[in-house]
Amino acid sequence: MLKSTNVTAIQESADAILILNKDKDICNLAKEREEAEMDYYSGLLNAEAKGRAEGKAEAYAELIAGWKAKGMTDEEIQKLLPTN
Repeated sequence: MLKSTNVTAIQESADAILILNKDKDICNLAKEREEAEMDYYSGLLNAEAKGRAEGKAEAYAELIAGWKAKGMTDEEIQKLLPTN
């Protein structure tokens, strides 16, 4: 069960949010900040995905070079590579 101090703190926070929501400038700033944060984290995810793809391509290139150095044909190598 919530203590009365917790209930009071929650009510005060809710009241403050309601007051701030009435201020259009504060709402716009909050939206802009949220959009900026989403853009930032989206950029991080895209960079991570790009880095993984580049790392994967580099790893495959090294494998293929090693297999070719051992005398494997392109057809033999193609059979070892994933199809996706």
